[in-house]
Amino acid sequence: MSENIDKAAAKSDQNSIGNVIRIIDEFSLIINVGRSKINKGDIVQVYENCGTIYDIDGTKLSDYEFVKDELVVSEVHEKYAICKNHKHKNIAPLALQLPPQLVPTLSQEPLNIDYNEINPFTPTDVLVHVGDTVKLV
Repeated sequence: MSENIDKAAAKSDQNSIGNVIRIIDEFSLIINVGRSKINKGDIVQVYENCGTIYDIDGTKLSDYEFVKDELVVSEVHEKYAICKNHKHKNIAPLALQLPPQLVPTLSQEPLNIDYNEINPFTPTDVLVHVGDTVKLV
């Protein structure tokens, strides 16, 4: 019976290449994917399946994958890899000297929609945890 559950889980998550197996620090983690599937410099995403996306006619299109974080592979070993956060904050020195009211900001314009039709996908947890699923981008 456990084998059937494992097969069902594998079928429903075809993009998965492995899992987070250890969080080293706030910038780095280890995944259980080695050099047979991944290379240094590859980009991976830690994600969670949040539900199925259906077409208007009811046909299943795909599963919606909420991306918790995106990382770059910095070291590859036989059976595991170390991945690091590759995003950096850009802090402009002049912006630090200005009062917050004078720092330019961007805002996104909302769509012209029927708000009664909003049906969001909600992840169960937005934090990265040991055991989370990883895919290659």
